[in-house]
Amino acid sequence: ATHPRYAPTQSHPSRSFFFFQAEDGIRDAQESRGLGDVYKRQYQTQSTGHTPLRMARRPTAIASRPAFITLVTLSVFSLLVSYAQLSLICTGSLLPVVAFIAYAIGRVERGMMPPGLRNAGKLRPEDNTPGAAKRYTLVAHPINHYGEKLRWCMDLIGVPYEESNIGAIILLLFRGRSVPWLQDLDSASIIGNSDEALMYLNAVHVPTLPEAPRRLAENLLRRSPESMRWEQKLSTLGHLVQGWAYFHVLAAESSVFGLTCWGAFENLVPWLDRVALRVLYWPVLVPFMRMAFKHTGTKAEELQASRKRQMDALFDEVDEALASRAHITGAHLSYVDIGFCSLIAPMLASTVLGPEHSMYAAGRFQSFDGLMSKNKEAVPKLLFKIEAELLARPCGQYVARMYQEWRTNKLYEKRVAY
Repeated sequence: ATHPRYAPTQSHPSRSFFFFQAEDGIRDAQESRGLGDVYKRQYQTQSTGHTPLRMARRPTAIASRPAFITLVTLSVFSLLVSYAQLSLICTGSLLPVVAFIAYAIGRVERGMMPPGLRNAGKLRPEDNTPGAAKRYTLVAHPINHYGEKLRWCMDLIGVPYEESNIGAIILLLFRGRSVPWLQDLDSASIIGNSDEALMYLNAVHVPTLPEAPRRLAENLLRRSPESMRWEQKLSTLGHLVQGWAYFHVLAAESSVFGLTCWGAFENLVPWLDRVALRVLYWPVLVPFMRMAFKHTGTKAEELQASRKRQMDALFDEVDEALASRAHITGAHLSYVDIGFCSLIAPMLASTVLGPEHSMYAAGRFQSFDGLMSKNKEAVPKLLFKIEAELLARPCGQYVARMYQEWRTNKLYEKRVAY
């Protein structure tokens, strides 16, 4: 039987992907505790000093359907050679290119871009030793509230990680799954759900911290019946926000705002993804997303109105919670607060996402800088209205304040305020 330390955790594919991306549903209390126990056993195994040979394994990209990918690539190439009537010398000279294309497609199918196609930019937390190898790799695309939640929590507790970015929809098309996921290079594990990744870090990384930072990290990631009730509410809110926001983004005459959010102009996203996004936007992506979110038909407007009412009701609940406490779940900052802020941040387009210096993802994505001033005409008008409504609410003010005060800090650096 496979040791639990090396059993990769995979998430099921989701239909909702970019802008505010969906992932697997939140686990119930019993399942969450069971998964946490598995991760704690992993850490106990790690602390015994026994280092199995599999510890040295690195995640491999070409591990699924390589023969099929190669066959299809060579078949297409042979058809093109026959059609163009290329010479033997010309055909032979193109074979290395075809081999690289098959290799690249295989990597994309596994959700890992070829090193030659991936930008060298990495997110390196300040407390890590310069040049030191990072144990963890976060795979995410630019605007993704689950990815931002995981990224933000990892920044707060000082997890040593690098980030690999991909185009918003490319992974779903090639692999049928969504982001984010976390790779642990020490155990060759892939954790494919943000909540499971946080539980994994709580069991494997947090116990290695000094006492004071460890206590703060445990408070941040601690799960309780109340926090899990809020997880359910935020999962519902996320789906509502997706359907509501996409309706207006996809209906815009200009594709600039949508493509920017998906990473089509971001240098950290591989150039192959950026080209695919721009080429496929109008003929494939927009029609598919409108169908997936039921944006067409006689009941589309009615559905949008229903989504807005439910969103407002959940915003009212958050406002009520913040009226009597510093954070949503209590006096201390928790992963629930980070999840809510990550979800609402893209709706604060002028305040958080696209001011002159974007606060989203701690300013990682330069394509977001000045987004609102440079492309004001391309931004759906209703997004300005919803931003004004949110900033008039305690919940919207809370999100703006959290990004200003917490997004570039670590827990132990703000322990007095915490």
